[in-house]
Amino acid sequence: MKKLVFIEFIEEYEAFCRQVKEPGEVLIVALELKLQAHLKKLGVAYQNSLPYFNNDSHRSMIRNAQPAVDRLNHSFPYTDQQGFSSVYLTDLQFYVRFYLFHLMSLVEIVDNSVRQAGPVELYAAVTEPRAGSPMITPADRYLGVLVEAYAANHSLKFTNLAVRQEAAASKGETKASRLNWLMLGLLKAYCSLFRKKLILIPGNGYGFAGLKEKLFKQVPGVAFLSPCPEKFSRSPLKYLTLFIYGIFNKHFWFDFNGGASDGGLKDKLTAVFRGTKVFDYKGVALGPIIETKVSGAIAPYFSELSGQLSALKSAVKDLGIKLIISPFSRGFWYGAGELSSKVGIKALFVSHGAHPVPIDEIHEMELVELCRGFMLSEYTDVALATPIQAAHLRYFKNKYPWVKANELKTGPIVFADLSGVEKRNAKHKVGLPADETIVTHAVTSKKRGAERFYFLETLDEFIASLTDLVRSIDRLQNTRLVIRVHPGFELSDEEFKLLLPPSEKYIINRQGQFADVLAATDILVSYSSTALDEALLNERPVILFDKWGRYNHFKLPVYLGGEIDQPVVYVEQAGQLANAIRNFKKELNFSNYKYNDNYETNLYQYVKSALSGKGAL
Repeated sequence: MKKLVFIEFIEEYEAFCRQVKEPGEVLIVALELKLQAHLKKLGVAYQNSLPYFNNDSHRSMIRNAQPAVDRLNHSFPYTDQQGFSSVYLTDLQFYVRFYLFHLMSLVEIVDNSVRQAGPVELYAAVTEPRAGSPMITPADRYLGVLVEAYAANHSLKFTNLAVRQEAAASKGETKASRLNWLMLGLLKAYCSLFRKKLILIPGNGYGFAGLKEKLFKQVPGVAFLSPCPEKFSRSPLKYLTLFIYGIFNKHFWFDFNGGASDGGLKDKLTAVFRGTKVFDYKGVALGPIIETKVSGAIAPYFSELSGQLSALKSAVKDLGIKLIISPFSRGFWYGAGELSSKVGIKALFVSHGAHPVPIDEIHEMELVELCRGFMLSEYTDVALATPIQAAHLRYFKNKYPWVKANELKTGPIVFADLSGVEKRNAKHKVGLPADETIVTHAVTSKKRGAERFYFLETLDEFIASLTDLVRSIDRLQNTRLVIRVHPGFELSDEEFKLLLPPSEKYIINRQGQFADVLAATDILVSYSSTALDEALLNERPVILFDKWGRYNHFKLPVYLGGEIDQPVVYVEQAGQLANAIRNFKKELNFSNYKYNDNYETNLYQYVKSALSGKGAL
C-alpha cells in the first residue's frame, strides 16, 4: 500500500528515513520551503501543496471561518478594570483566525491528498503542542495531530514519526522599570521647561522617521514619545541615557509595562471553544487545539496587555498627550485608538498598506476582519495617502456602522518619494546596468503560521509564480529581474535558488531600503503588496500577475496582448508576461492611483489642532 508522508521539517524527514527501512511506494508531501530545498538538494522526490490546495480551498476556509468569528463576537464579552474591551475581542479574532487558517489549510491538504492518492497509509510526526508566543512558531507543530485525527476518522492506518522535541522556552513575567516614576517626572519637567507637546508614536519604522522630520519643521514645539524596548528599560543606565538622547533629538522612550491582571480571563477565553462544533473542519475538531493555544498564549498575553494599557492611560493623563499617530492597530496600539475616543483626544492612523475596495464577497470577509488592525480600527481619524485608500475607507464606512473614522486627505506622508532621483544613477547604486530594463518582483509573503489566504499567495504559489517570471525574463533581451525578498522570508539565497529555475538574469535583494530598489525599477510585478502602491505613487508601471485567476487587486480587464496605455495591467497567463513587460507606453496617466495635488498641509493643520485640544481627562 502507498505510504503518504506529510512533513514540514527536515528532522521529520530524517525520522521517516530511520523508521522506514524499505519504504516501497512513497509520496512525500513537503509543506515548508526550507524542507523542499533540502529534499531537492538531496535529489529526493516530493510534492508540494499545489496539487492539493486550490482556489476552492482558499474560499472554503474563509467561508467556514465566519461562524467561528461570529462565535467569538457573541461569546467573549470582556472589559478590563480600565474600561478597555474592543482591543481584547479584536486581538482574539486576529489570532484565532491565524490558528484556524493554519489548521484548516493543513486539513485541506491532507484531505485532498488522500482523496487523490487512493488506498494509503499515513505518516506524520505527532508532537506535543506548545503555547508560548501568541503567534504560531516552529515549536507549534500541529500537522501530526491533524493527520492522526484524520486517519482515525477515516479508518486509515497511521504511523507516528518519532521526532525529538525541544523543551519550550518559557517567557518570564514582564515588569515595569523601577525608574518609571523618575522618567515620568523628567518628561513632565522637560515638557514644562521647553514648552513641548508630546505625540505618541510606535517608533521610527514604517516611514515614521521621515514623518517626524516633517513635523519638526512644520509644527513648532512637538516632541515624540514611544514605548521603550525591553533591552533598554531593564537597564537603569540605558533607560536614563535614552532620556538624555531624547533631549537632543526630541524623541523619548517610556516603559509602558504595568502590573499584569487576570480577572478570570482564562476561564472566559476557554469557554468560547467548548460545547460547539463551529471550529471543526472536514470532520476534524480544531476547537480543542485552539483552546490549548489560547489558554497557554493568549491568556498571559492579554494579562500583560492589560498592564500596558493601564500604564498607557496613566501616561496620557500625566503627560497631557493629545495626539497618537500609528501605522498599525493591534494590541497596545489598538488600545491606544480605543483610549482616544474615551478620553477625547485625537488618534491618527497612517497606513503603509495596500487598501483596495473588496473585489468580491470572499475578499470582503477577509478585509473586514484583517483591517480592524488598520483603517477600520477605533482611531478617530485616518490619513489617506491615495484615492484607492479613500475609496476603501468610504466603502466600509457606508456599509458598516461601526466604522467611524474621519477622513484626512494627506497624500503619501510615509511612502518613499523618488522625485528628483535619477533612474540611471539608482540602477548603478544597486549594481544593475543603467541601459537595461529592470523588472522588480515584490509581493507580500507570509511565513508558516501567519498565512493569509485568497488575496495573498501561499508560499508554494509564490514560488510557482516567480518561476514563471524568471523564465519570461530569460526570454527578453536587455532585461533583468530583481527579486525583492519580503521581510521575514526565511530561505537563504542558496535555498531560494534551489527552488527557482537556473538563470543568470535575476538577483535576490533583501538588504537596504526598498526605496533604493524602486528607484532603479522600470516595471514592478506583484500579486498583492504595499510595493505596488509605492510604485504607482512614484510613477512606476505595475503588472499584477495572478496565474491562479483568483485575485484581481484593481478589478482590471485580463491582458490578452498589445500596447498598454494604463499604468497597471492584470495578467493571468504566464505566456503574456513578456508581452506585458515590452508593451507599456512611455507616457502613462497615474492620476487614478495618486493625488495630483499636495495635501500635506492638511496633516500639519490637523496636528496643530489636535495638540491644542483640551481632551476629557
